[in-house]
Amino acid sequence: MFKFYPKFRSFIGLSLFLTSFSVFAGGEYVDGEIIVKLKSDQVIKGSTKAFSGMANKLGLSLKGSWKSMNLHHYKATSGSDVEALVKEIESDPAVEFAEPNYKFNKASLTSFSNEASLSEMQEAFASSGSRFTQTSAHVDAEDAWSEMSSSGIDTVVAVIDTGLDMDHPSFTKLCAIWNNEAEINGTPGIDDDRNGYVDDFHGWNFVANTNSPEDDDGHGTHVSGIVLGSSIDILNLPKDSSKECVGDYQAKIKIMPLKFLDGNGSGATSNAIQAIYYAVNNGARILNNSWGGGSYSRALHEAVAYSYSRKALFVAAAGNAGSDNDSTPMFPSSYDVPNVISVAATSSSDYKASFSNYGAFSVHLGSPGVAIYSTIPGSYYGTMSGTSMAAPFVAGLAAMISREQPSMYGYQIKDIINSESDSISNLSNYTVTGKRLNFNDAMVSAKAASVWSEQPSYDISLSLYDREVASALASSGAGCGLVKQLYRGNGGGPGAGGGGGLSRFFMLFAIMIPAGLWLAMRRKKEEPGFRREHERYKVDSKVKLNINGREVEGSMASISMGGAGVNVEQLLDMGSVVTLKIQSPDGSGEIEVDGHIVWSDGEQSHGIRFASTADRVKSLLGRWIEVVSGA
Repeated sequence: MFKFYPKFRSFIGLSLFLTSFSVFAGGEYVDGEIIVKLKSDQVIKGSTKAFSGMANKLGLSLKGSWKSMNLHHYKATSGSDVEALVKEIESDPAVEFAEPNYKFNKASLTSFSNEASLSEMQEAFASSGSRFTQTSAHVDAEDAWSEMSSSGIDTVVAVIDTGLDMDHPSFTKLCAIWNNEAEINGTPGIDDDRNGYVDDFHGWNFVANTNSPEDDDGHGTHVSGIVLGSSIDILNLPKDSSKECVGDYQAKIKIMPLKFLDGNGSGATSNAIQAIYYAVNNGARILNNSWGGGSYSRALHEAVAYSYSRKALFVAAAGNAGSDNDSTPMFPSSYDVPNVISVAATSSSDYKASFSNYGAFSVHLGSPGVAIYSTIPGSYYGTMSGTSMAAPFVAGLAAMISREQPSMYGYQIKDIINSESDSISNLSNYTVTGKRLNFNDAMVSAKAASVWSEQPSYDISLSLYDREVASALASSGAGCGLVKQLYRGNGGGPGAGGGGGLSRFFMLFAIMIPAGLWLAMRRKKEEPGFRREHERYKVDSKVKLNINGREVEGSMASISMGGAGVNVEQLLDMGSVVTLKIQSPDGSGEIEVDGHIVWSDGEQSHGIRFASTADRVKSLLGRWIEVVSGA
């Protein structure tokens, strides 16, 4: 039964409810280009008819669409004020949101150094006795190779980057480049697989809109070599052409090169979105993203969420500004989508690289990223540094796991990598896990693991990243540290043999607010009418929660007509839909109320916002609260 105590008004977390801002995140964007999402309840999916009046009025021409998501890419007339256009577009009742076509950049710190030919590299490493030549960090890659099955379905890794040197021997002689068999065996000039791209034999160039993802920068080739080299010796190439792609000379990972960054290492959101959709829709299980920027894009956020809905893993570089992503996010690595794994760079001696971004609540783990050897265009090899180099080690390991467990969700792969990495004291204050990846431990654990039958639900509309508030805070210099989700890798998961429940993460933490904004909110709160929507009461009562068919018992600490605070012995995933069974004050009755998780303290306390409930349930709940509150 309820045990009510005096009313309380203290906030467990802080929420900011602000009116619309026409402020952007301060990043670069493509001149005259805008991405628009139309409301699904007001338009036919994929149709722009409801928006045609506004588009014609503003002189917008349609460049492309992602019809399944109601996202559309428009070009304005020359000299148009993009920010003013976005504000006017968002006034259209058919529009859910509009934003500039933001630019992103590669996440490498240095250009190539220590360039060498294949023979020079082979000679240099001949005396080392090691077949894993890319870093001297103790990541146990070679031990993991012995855990790989001799046969299996090769995992496709989409490297969304500057492209690939398609003639580099480490890829051609090991048959490491993804083949689109339907197009290769099809009719030239025809979209044989009907995926919207003609003759996309090995990937796509979204910059030039051609089927040639050749690398005109070198960054993508270096990143791809790290992914490939995670699973095979990229210097051990056959001299006899008849031995190519056979036995030890056959890659177990396939690289899908998707070029969205140009020769200067810069790319547009619109092309990144296309690359993500292409990757997922054409079979890539792992997506490597060694690029980023400080501008929050809701459209890109939705593309990443789409990859999660298709069970893929999204690996992202944390960035190279030496800054804290908890307070100054880097996207896409800071998106709170559960399949994103954000990677910092470490040295060979397991210290955080001086240039690497970090985040005790937002960057998951470290990975070698200093002076990493890999492939570079022109059949050469060389070193580069950056979180761009750290992320593909994680992507390569994820691909190895996926090959052994082809039905495993990317979300579970992320959990295993985080859980089975090596604890490093130097990283304890810099990453969520305080760990640096370990290939062998993760592989051994993955092969023995039971594959989870589900992953947490994710609803972008419940994301704690608010586009408008995030943009306002970022432009003011505070970053968009409004509310973030915390991964807590304390193991477990359905059938994982150790923890029960899905992976543990998500909590509220410090919110950085510019002084002027804080004062404005304080004054607003003191105005009449700025009060809680519902009175909240402190209680002490048992409660049962049903979450995706799982029943969890706990206690209820507070209740209002709008929601409840509950304590359970496991962390629940943000946005999860739950059903609460609430007992009447006298113990004679029980009602069920649906809701979703909206906050967590990172341990046991959670906030649940009630969904729309039947009038009868509302009436009963209201009367019960009145009785115990003495109203």
